[in-house]
Amino acid sequence: MVHAFAAVSTYAEIASVMKKRFAGVSRLSFEIPLHHEKDRGVLKEILQDLHRT
Repeated sequence: MVHAFAAVSTYAEIASVMKKRFAGVSRLSFEIPLHHEKDRGVLKEILQDLHRT
């Protein structure tokens, strides 16, 4: 059921999945737990990937 409403993937693939799933949407929101400094790096990479066209 989650797949019907959300983009579901690994961190490595989530940006491309979100771009495909929500093409044409001008605003997205998502959450990623930030427990360690490594998590911040992962989030930064995801955001960079989302901004690439």
